[in-house]
Amino acid sequence: MLNAFVHLYLGHLFGDYVLQNGWIAVGKLKNKLVLLLHVLLVTTSHIVFVYGKGFGWNQLLAVLGIGALHYIVDIAKIRLSSKGWIGYSVDQAVHVLIILMFIPVFKNVSFWLPEWISYRFAFSIFNAYLIGILFHTVFNSGGYRRDVLGYVFRGVLPWIGNVWIMILVFLVGVFGCGKVYRWRKDVIFSLMVSAVLTTIWEVFS
Repeated sequence: MLNAFVHLYLGHLFGDYVLQNGWIAVGKLKNKLVLLLHVLLVTTSHIVFVYGKGFGWNQLLAVLGIGALHYIVDIAKIRLSSKGWIGYSVDQAVHVLIILMFIPVFKNVSFWLPEWISYRFAFSIFNAYLIGILFHTVFNSGGYRRDVLGYVFRGVLPWIGNVWIMILVFLVGVFGCGKVYRWRKDVIFSLMVSAVLTTIWEVFS
């Protein structure tokens, strides 16, 4: 069940973050066709990461159901004009709950992507994008300002596999991002939280 969740969540993370550029992020708020494009990309991402031996019509229908619900959630978010870290957190929590609903459909699927890669890939995107955006909403009221260097340092942490090297990379990341982004609180705190969560995961996984 956990493996199915990770693959489904990876599909969500890749589609909702990596495949969502600035044009889509802004355009989907005003144009339903852009929102539909976003949902199609998310749905396609799900299919890519949950495909494998045992994937059939039931699984395809489940993915389409996740996509349809993603569209409804995003429409509700736009109409409610939910902003700030609370709105962002609730939105992501609802997407996770939707994924949890569909996990049983994928329990017998042997996913093409190896388990260890899917876990690290999902954690990498979670660190780079989700945590970065979360802390931006906590500390900033203006538009989202991408911290590309922060993406790199947060995203690379789960691939290191050694706690001490991870700590070293974290320290270099804090100093480098601090210099480049003038010690923006959202960048520094997101690096700290990413490092702590990844360390805990490495120690107990």
